[in-house]
Amino acid sequence: MKVLHVHTDLVGGGIERMMGTLAMHTHADEVGICWCPANHAEPFARDLHALEEAGVALHRIPPPFLSLRYAARLADALRRLRPDVLHLHGASVGVIGSFIGRTLRVPAIVYTEHLQHDRHAGWLQRAREMTCGIPNRTVYVSQRSFRLAVEEGPMAGIADRACVIHNGIDLSPFEAETDPGERAEVREQLELSEQTVAIGCVGLLWEAKGQEYLIRAMAEVERGDGELTLLLIGGGADEAHLRKLADDLSVGESTRFLGWRHDVPRVLRALDLYVQPSLTEGLPLAVVEAAAAGLPIVATDAGGIPEIITDGRDGLLVPSADPQALAGAMQTLLDDRSQALEFGEAAKHTAFERFSAEAMAERYMELYETLL
Repeated sequence: MKVLHVHTDLVGGGIERMMGTLAMHTHADEVGICWCPANHAEPFARDLHALEEAGVALHRIPPPFLSLRYAARLADALRRLRPDVLHLHGASVGVIGSFIGRTLRVPAIVYTEHLQHDRHAGWLQRAREMTCGIPNRTVYVSQRSFRLAVEEGPMAGIADRACVIHNGIDLSPFEAETDPGERAEVREQLELSEQTVAIGCVGLLWEAKGQEYLIRAMAEVERGDGELTLLLIGGGADEAHLRKLADDLSVGESTRFLGWRHDVPRVLRALDLYVQPSLTEGLPLAVVEAAAAGLPIVATDAGGIPEIITDGRDGLLVPSADPQALAGAMQTLLDDRSQALEFGEAAKHTAFERFSAEAMAERYMELYETLL
């Protein structure tokens, strides 16, 4: 079986990471990734090397994306590679790749919807609705996304050809218990004192991730005797806006922008609390990683987050775009460390029980084999 994954970028956000993780854990005869740089920077050599070491063949299509030239180059790649399964990621790629895959008679076409359908641009929603019948199977990464699109939305016509498969992560970096010495070393490298309470958030710096509301919440959280520091891990178009907002709210000195990191599991060991303030989500890998790290989590109830975190059992959930509610939940866990530790242990159990890369890959392999 030959499986070819297609997306725009190779590294960047959750879609890229899920695609790479799935490719590395898929037990097919040949697995490849075909990408065309569009929204993020070119991948680092270490990212390419890791994929190739895992046996994933890489096929880069030169930009620009969303052009006739891209469509022609993707068609050429499919003729040359002749995949049995064409796995499309991202709405634009889903529309273009579905047409090309059907024209070239690829045996099985799978499209994974990583976001909520109604969160795409209007023109892209309509394009997806017009072409939703082309893929042999459409996979949603959360029950909520499936419900809103298929059961209650415009995709009812594909109900018999749609399913839900949760995203998974490589859990191996989180298997060992956190060593106090390693935690101290990481905190020292991040210039965090022993008294500093470190709050973290991982993700693209753009409106949908809601970091604006986290910064506003930081301005309302009581610091007590210790220092409070927010670490924003990731990059994106909103960084300048978020920096200015932090300065305007007098939390600029306690808000640090770490950029993209290759050692997120290691950085998570230095944190005391993880916050995901998203306005919309599919099923965010960052929350799964924070859970696997055993961190107490405060998150919004956006997208598939409630399918990872159950409010009051392994974290606290609040409405989106509500900095007061976010600050209140953060304050609760900062003041009650015993409760925070209990939530962290419960979250870790959930992550290891339900969100492994192996479980995700097995579900997709069963789907591929069924379609073929």
